[in-house]
Amino acid sequence: MKLAIITGGSRGLGKSLVNRYMEAGSRVVEFSRRGTFDGSVHCDFSDPHNAPGIIDTTFRSLAKTDYSEIILINNAGIVNPIGPISEFEPNSRVDNININLISAITVSGLFIKHFQNHSGNKVLGSISSGAATRAKDSVADEILSKSPKNGSKVSLGD
Repeated sequence: MKLAIITGGSRGLGKSLVNRYMEAGSRVVEFSRRGTFDGSVHCDFSDPHNAPGIIDTTFRSLAKTDYSEIILINNAGIVNPIGPISEFEPNSRVDNININLISAITVSGLFIKHFQNHSGNKVLGSISSGAATRAKDSVADEILSKSPKNGSKVSLGD
């Protein structure tokens, strides 16, 4: 059996990914604030104090089962705040950075911790954004928080 783990799977592209993997017969676990299907785990990635514990506990439980393939897709993300970066208070962008960048780093690290020694094939992907590669002052926070995903590569070993 294959396991697909998707962050931000309650709507948009993430929901489409959840549906696609479910239709293909994979076990699907998605982390989001609004997920409503049986494999949804409530997790608010804007909260860097509670989200890691939720992910760690869930991964620890999932790791007790053998899978032929384990897929992680870091998809959680937000665009807000929108506008020139000079017009926002410093604290207004904390959620953006926590959701777009810190969550992907945290989830990826916990994925490696719990699944690196599994015999099945492991795939780790991070969804970025076109805005992360096209400079526009109205989405400066998204550019700054998602562009590191574009250059990251993770080795899970053999």
